[in-house]
Parts: sequence; structure tokens; C-alpha cells
Amino acid sequence: MKPILTQKQSFSLDKKTIELGYLEESQLLDNVGKKIAQFILEEVKNPFNNKIVVVAGPGNNGADGIIAYYYLLEYGITAELLLCEKNINKKIISSYSLDKKLINIYSNSYIFESDNYYIDSIFGIGLQRDVTGI
Repeated sequence: MKPILTQKQSFSLDKKTIELGYLEESQLLDNVGKKIAQFILEEVKNPFNNKIVVVAGPGNNGADGIIAYYYLLEYGITAELLLCEKNINKKIISSYSLDKKLINIYSNSYIFESDNYYIDSIFGIGLQRDVTGI
């Protein structure tokens, strides 16, 4: 895979977009989440006959995935949200009025089904720590 932007360029572009007042951070996150959902609509064969599972971690990448989950539901696609940790991105979950009863928290007993499509929104380009835990 050939990157379109480097990590530094991506951070710079986001920062300038926000600083110059073109978009707020929440709008950038919303755009990404919506585009992910639209990609699924356009690129997955029979998206309405498949289950899409969004696996979300902390940070903005996880927020992108949570927002994508929201839009997948809005578009009528069967989707599941699987959080890596219980209390991540509570603000995003609340602002998109997601039903907390339908959100799953990963555990070792979770079964990944081979027929599902999975969206990985666990770590993004800003990861600055060792990967630990589940």
C-alpha cells in the first residue's frame, strides 16, 4: 500500500484546517466516519446482506470508527460496534446518541465470524506508545 500523505503531512493538514477555521475537529472526524461508511456502501458487494463489525480503540481513529458505525446504521446496514475498552470515546458515543446497550466490549470470549466484514479503527497514525493489553 502506498500512502497518500506521510504521518507528518496528515497531522499538519488537520492542524491547518482547524487553525484556519475551515472545519472544526468534530467536523473532520464526522467526515472521515461518513466516508468510511460510504466506502462500504460503494465497495462491498451486497452491503445490506452482510454484517459490518467496527472494532474501535481509543483516540481519533477509534472515534472515526464509532462515527462510521453510526452512519452504517443510518444507511440501513447491519453493523456492530466492538470497543477494545469499556470507557473509550464516551463523548463521541453520547454526541451521536448511540444506544449503549447495543455496544459490545471485547473479551477473550468474543468470536470473530469469518463471514463478517471488519473495520479496524484501533490504532491510527498517531500511536506513540507500546501496544499492550488485549
